[in-house]
Amino acid sequence: MKNLIPSPQTDQRSFTAQENNHRQRLDNFLHEVLPEYSRSYFQRIIQNGLVTINGTCVKKPGHAIKTGDTVVCKLECIDFNLSAAHIDKAILADIDVKLIAQEPDFLIINKPAGLVVHKPAHTSRQVTLVDWLLGAYPHLESIGQADRPGIVHRLDMQTSGLMIIPRTNGAHAQFSFMFKERLIKKIYTACIVGHPPERDVIIDYRIMRHPTERTKMAPSKSQGRQATTHMHVIEYLKGITLINAFPQTGRTHQIRVHCAAWGFPILGDTVYGASSNLIKRHALHAAELIFDYQGKSYHFTAPLPDDMRHVVLACQTKAP
Repeated sequence: MKNLIPSPQTDQRSFTAQENNHRQRLDNFLHEVLPEYSRSYFQRIIQNGLVTINGTCVKKPGHAIKTGDTVVCKLECIDFNLSAAHIDKAILADIDVKLIAQEPDFLIINKPAGLVVHKPAHTSRQVTLVDWLLGAYPHLESIGQADRPGIVHRLDMQTSGLMIIPRTNGAHAQFSFMFKERLIKKIYTACIVGHPPERDVIIDYRIMRHPTERTKMAPSKSQGRQATTHMHVIEYLKGITLINAFPQTGRTHQIRVHCAAWGFPILGDTVYGASSNLIKRHALHAAELIFDYQGKSYHFTAPLPDDMRHVVLACQTKAP
């Protein structure tokens, strides 16, 4: 299939800084406008002279941009030495990644909670899904972006569930296009705290970086990026509600932020809600993926993981 988006080796992007970007770090700005790339990736391309501001090359990731600045970056492949060879094979074998499907162009895997998708920084020694992928499928090292080979979308570390892993650069380009154009339907299952009165609701708060806590996102009526999530109640349980969430966009922490803004945070979400003695992580699971590829329709499902299933069983007494 013909690649429908440019290769990262030749792709050049241009952005104009807005008022809310004034005095923002250059690497943070680029990660905000292109969240599919990590901040460590932008730090590397900045240091390699691939970013200009108003036509002048800038090599400091911490450079403070100003309102109206024109920022141009070349998204080239940078060698991050991501080979999994340095990781003990026994450690990789203990990672509980489940292979759901193996197609010529892509894999479907079920990621366990607690596993980060890719390294948060190139110096990190944390074992990741990318490490597991490179150990099982070494050729993926040349697929996609240099700092996250084989990755076309992400799940938060504590979110479990289905992910698409392209096996060729053509498939990586095509799936990237499909995610961008919202041609892939994603269905999540979550346990939320409380009982919303509506069985169906659409949350459309915009999402922006939290103004003071840079690891958090925040809902906004006027700033940030447009985001829409359809919430559907499956079952009211004791103290919690089991829902499906259908994100129409793919913003960072979108479902978690929207549930909290709705007034019913995800159970166990210590960032946007509170901890729970029922589960040791936020109760969010990527349960279904539905898409068409190469003229064929695909529908993949992953059952609730044990910890979320135990929550449901423990709260099975219906709410009055």
